[in-house]
Amino acid sequence: MSSSKTIRIFLIALFLAPYLLLLTHWNHFSLPPFEELAWIFKNSLIQSILSSVIAIALGFWWARGLLFLEQKLSPSQNRGLEFLILLPNFLPALFLLLILLSVITPFPFGLTGVILVHALMNASLAALFLKDILKKKLRSLAELCWVEGASSVAFWKEGFRYLRGDFFWLFAFIFILCFCSFAVPLIAGGGKVTTFEVAIYEKIRTSTDWGQAIGLSYLQFGFLLLFSFLPSEHPAPQRERLERAPYLKSVSGGVSAILFSFFWIGVFLWQSATGFAKLLQIEGLWRETLRVIPLSLFLSLGVGFAILALLFLSAYAFPDSWLKRFFLGFVAPSTALLGFVFLFLPSWFAGDEFLKWMIAFVILIFAPLYRWGWVQRLEGLRGQVQVARTMGADARMIFQKILLPQTLDLACRLSAVASLWALGDFALSKMIISRPATLALMAESLMSSYRIEGAMAVTALILFFGFILFLVFRGVENVIRRKFV
Repeated sequence: MSSSKTIRIFLIALFLAPYLLLLTHWNHFSLPPFEELAWIFKNSLIQSILSSVIAIALGFWWARGLLFLEQKLSPSQNRGLEFLILLPNFLPALFLLLILLSVITPFPFGLTGVILVHALMNASLAALFLKDILKKKLRSLAELCWVEGASSVAFWKEGFRYLRGDFFWLFAFIFILCFCSFAVPLIAGGGKVTTFEVAIYEKIRTSTDWGQAIGLSYLQFGFLLLFSFLPSEHPAPQRERLERAPYLKSVSGGVSAILFSFFWIGVFLWQSATGFAKLLQIEGLWRETLRVIPLSLFLSLGVGFAILALLFLSAYAFPDSWLKRFFLGFVAPSTALLGFVFLFLPSWFAGDEFLKWMIAFVILIFAPLYRWGWVQRLEGLRGQVQVARTMGADARMIFQKILLPQTLDLACRLSAVASLWALGDFALSKMIISRPATLALMAESLMSSYRIEGAMAVTALILFFGFILFLVFRGVENVIRRKFV
């Protein structure tokens, strides 16, 4: 058996392992009564649909604002603003949750709170997608309508016809993110919203009803599978300046995008500064914070290096169409179910819950990272790989001479992102790791006890060490490039 085929089998077996474990240990499943199931399905649908619609509407407004600001700011300023806007979606959910809890008093726990957090979290991502879509599809039409003197109403009436498909794919993408979310409904729901993820968590944690938990997980998996195989092509960034397309721009959208970017950062910095004073005042809390930092960094680095290895393995097995289709369509198991599957595995050694968490977290986030630019980078190299194969190059030579040099930078960036996500994870950690042994679990514990300032200070430490992890993986990239490229 060739090495590429062995790697493909290993990758698929690894990500199907949770389902195999479910079938091996719990081969029976059931569903809750119809009234309860309808309530769970309704809550999940309502919060996902409304969150997606609001996120796209807000993102559309911001996208037009970014097009306006593109003319007023330099390229570096535009890139900086886009980075600030994207941060709420890029950072772990803990950041935005803490900021909103500190600003909105009283916070609307329940369905409203979940929709609010999801909408603000995903609006920035929608804004950047829609900005490129507008420039790619409507730039020529906007210039023509402006020159011919057509009204903005007439332009958008025609323009939305061109964007229906893009809005649909973007809606499906955000819908899946909201439907699978566990951390946001768990905290912002305040015990008033029972979505699929929360229901699975409660079935296992409260009533230990594994049969219904597995049944809900399979039902959720089947429903999301309908969305996961929908093709989605992200438009290539367009760099032309829109001098004669005023209909695409929005001054108010630009102002609101700037206010949002600097508002949440200002709140975060102010609350963090106040929170550090609180940390020092509470006896033993600062000492406990320092104690959990080494373990948090060790686990985060472990996740980052595991993701880096898996990305390189998937590149080594490239090109393979069915492996690509598997990861593009793969839906990770429910976060709650995945956590409890690994929790109830037999103990391997003392402290093995940390290793279990690392494996579970890697399974949870690899497919989104694979779809987040990695598959596009590999597809861009398909022609070079096919030429090399025609010339007689084997898989090892293709990987070392073609794939590794041209994917190393992206692989290290995605691994750094995975490390940051691992550093800020509290949802999966809460189920597998029984005590507040990490920074994220400590921040969640402080947040649950309404010590928002202290939680914000711990979260600031997470952000600081996340930046350190980015520098670490930048160093890893330089070392690999010098040694192997």
